[in-house]
Amino acid sequence: MADNRYSDIYWFQGRIYRYDYKDAYLQWLDNSDEEPDKYDIVDEIGFSRENWDNKAVRDEYLTEWAAEIDAQVQDMMPWLAEEFGL
Repeated sequence: MADNRYSDIYWFQGRIYRYDYKDAYLQWLDNSDEEPDKYDIVDEIGFSRENWDNKAVRDEYLTEWAAEIDAQVQDMMPWLAEEFGL
């Protein structure tokens, strides 16, 4: 673990996540183009430590969350689906 606040980076289905132990948030991250080890928070949601520590529950939640976000993007911006295959 890089420090006590955050989990190690967790790559899942092509996306980057980490857990914020202090505030109990699951964070979806994006790499900074300028600094490879710096991450920007794309979105975050409250998530219990117990669920984070259970890999099966974590992966199931991430799968559903990603599908929900992808559906919202498609609904809001149809051209993104055409341009980027989302």
